[in-house]
Amino acid sequence: MATGVKTTRYAVIPTHNRIEQLTALIRTLKAQNCDHIIIIDNASDPPVSELWLRTQTDAPTVVVRDEEQPPNLYRMWNRGFGLVEMTARTFREVTWDVVVLNDDAELPDGWLDYVTSGLRQVESAVVACTDPYGTLHGALLKTQPDGNIQTRMCPWAFVVRGERGLRADESLRWWWGDTDFDWQACSAGGVLLLPGYTTKNTCANSTTHGELAEQAGRDGQTFAHKWGWRPW
Repeated sequence: MATGVKTTRYAVIPTHNRIEQLTALIRTLKAQNCDHIIIIDNASDPPVSELWLRTQTDAPTVVVRDEEQPPNLYRMWNRGFGLVEMTARTFREVTWDVVVLNDDAELPDGWLDYVTSGLRQVESAVVACTDPYGTLHGALLKTQPDGNIQTRMCPWAFVVRGERGLRADESLRWWWGDTDFDWQACSAGGVLLLPGYTTKNTCANSTTHGELAEQAGRDGQTFAHKWGWRPW
């Protein structure tokens, strides 16, 4: 990274009917000096109000409505990536970080500085996150896809080197797209896992039932066809 060039920090957060968790997360990002926050509101009822969020959090937040049902999580990621890139190029930014978060993620104090600085210190790394299971004792740069679930990219809280232009595979709609993104990033330069600062996914898998559980099964088949195998 060029000396003296500021790396703008954007956040992309898909959400559905979790206004309390979303508001708390936005306040956390505000406190950790995130520059811009993009909410992809997937059919929340009532819809997420941009004005209300701004009054509650005093954060630089934009809400984009997404009506697709059943949802395509990875298309929502890509909408966010696209909006971030358009904004960054409009302002002629050279580098920018994209923080991708589940709406129910909980981040410890200092997480954003820790992960973004770690990412920028390893020139080849495309994605960085903290160890989701709290088992690492040192940093690990993954450059090859593998089946070790303990060292997978944290799917609910990670940072992307935005100027590299990595995108999610929208043929995967609910599960497996995060593992696909992990493997893409490994192949493109690396996924950096950092010890400490473990994040929480407070409502993990609470919506994966019925039609979405069936979709997760189909996504597993699509993933295996694409990569030739699936790790679990």
